[in-house]
Amino acid sequence: MKMDQNFNKILKIIDFYCEIIENPEVLREIDINCLKKTFQACLFIENAVKKIKEEKKEIVFESHLNAWMSRKKKTIVYKCFNFKNACDTLLEFCLKEDKISNDVIDEMLKIYIHHCGSVRFEANVNHILTHSMRANALLDIFKNLEISESDIDDEVLIASWEHEIKVGKQKKVNDFLKDMFDKEEIPRLIELAYKSETSSPINILILDFLSKKLEDYNILLYTELKNNEKKVLLKLLMDNSQFQLTFVDATFYIGRNMEKDEDEDWITSTEITYNDLKKIILILLDGPRDIYQLIVDRIKLAKELDAVWEDVERDCIL
Repeated sequence: MKMDQNFNKILKIIDFYCEIIENPEVLREIDINCLKKTFQACLFIENAVKKIKEEKKEIVFESHLNAWMSRKKKTIVYKCFNFKNACDTLLEFCLKEDKISNDVIDEMLKIYIHHCGSVRFEANVNHILTHSMRANALLDIFKNLEISESDIDDEVLIASWEHEIKVGKQKKVNDFLKDMFDKEEIPRLIELAYKSETSSPINILILDFLSKKLEDYNILLYTELKNNEKKVLLKLLMDNSQFQLTFVDATFYIGRNMEKDEDEDWITSTEITYNDLKKIILILLDGPRDIYQLIVDRIKLAKELDAVWEDVERDCIL
């Protein structure tokens, strides 16, 4: 990268960005097209600053930058670190400014998550919750957007729960989980567990909660887990060893309680069928080596007591 040839372009784009960020009345009137241009400018600035840092040109660039701003009659002394998270700054302003339309905020969230990813989004929302806004104020924003079932809402909910746990309000989050489960919003809980980062506080909390339900052989929960995509179930099993154990135990409990009808077909008092059992076993066998070996060993032991596992072994392993 030949910095002298690129300084002018970078400075012009930073100037445009500063005009937007430093003049709230301008951003309050922003439309979706202008938002997209502004976000593209943020991405460009972040990449440019990263490149400048890699080439150890910060001092040279900052000299050019502040000379440029001085000609603009600006007295602020800028450093590269002021712009390294330009996308985050734009997102924070949009969330804190109550005069920006819901359509613009909705578009901002979609663009941000698409370009910056859900992990960075969660971290940024956590930062905003900790330093700038109350959790319920931020959640009110998303409620007003009427996108309660969207990926965006899931990410915000995960981030807000992470914040509650961080400030010592784990019981409050547990109460939310219990309320959702009691309202049979189990698919949503599974989705939130899947979308949360492995071993994050909320990931652990949700999967521990679901593990306790599986310990009681909750068929409704088991059925919802069975109906999910293979990648979802396997991620949850790999995320949490206790959840893995209780799910496997529940699977063998269901198999153990199957019996043959007059047509010699395996049946059970629940809605789980023999084909469902085979499907789950095949998913588990297709998982990581440790899960595969666990299932093979369990079947070897179980078939000594229950004939159904002889059929499962024949249909899934042999």
